[in-house]
Formats: sequence, C-alpha cells, structure tokens
Amino acid sequence: MEIEVSYREAAVPITVLASRGELTADSAAPFEAAATSAIEKGAKYIVLDLSAVPYIGSFGIRALNNVLVALHAAADGYDESELRQALRGGSKSSRLKLAAPNSQSMKVLETSGLDMYLEVHPTVDEAVRSFR
Repeated sequence: MEIEVSYREAAVPITVLASRGELTADSAAPFEAAATSAIEKGAKYIVLDLSAVPYIGSFGIRALNNVLVALHAAADGYDESELRQALRGGSKSSRLKLAAPNSQSMKVLETSGLDMYLEVHPTVDEAVRSFR
C-alpha cells in the first residue's frame, strides 16, 4: 500500500491521506502508522481518500477505528469510551471524514457500522469543504 500525505487549507487545516491498494492485514499497520504520524505532527482534521482502495478487510476496519480513536484522543482528549459516548445519538466525527470509497468498500463500511460514526463524501473536495 502506498500512502500520500497532502494538506489543504479550508475553514480549518486539513490533512489528506490518500491510500493506494487494499486495506487488509498486510497493509493496515503501515496505513495506521502513517495516520498516527500525521496526528503526532499536529493533524487535527483528516480526510482519508479511499478512491484508490479497491478492498477494505476486517484489519482495515480496525485500523480506521484506531485512527478515529487516536485522532479524537489527541485533539479532544477523549479516550475510547468518551468518544463512543460523544458519538452516540447519530453524531458523526467532526475530525475524521472519508472520501470516495468504491461500492464494495462502502458496503464493508456499512456492514461494520463505521459509516454511522464517519461522514462519507463522494470526493476529497467535498469532504474538505464539509469541515467547519
């Protein structure tokens, strides 16, 4: 898996992580490491560009969840249980958004329930504009 990091200025500074390749057991750790590195460097708002990710496996779902938790822990001071409490009632993450998953990846996100916590946008530009 290749991961490209870029930055966008919008209402807030956005870090865009564009992944290329399947998000599976073999690639979840490097993906998570790249996201963690961005968070450690100060990223508080992240868009994950999934347009070149043909498949997300269970390890990929776990990695996405870990990134969500790490981002909110760093930016908001939430631990995992506090984050779950904050996202109850239909609220979605204000810090992590997904862009351009294909239909198979979207089905995995829906089946896992991760789409209930993360906004999914058709393009990176739309995801970036959605931050306030």
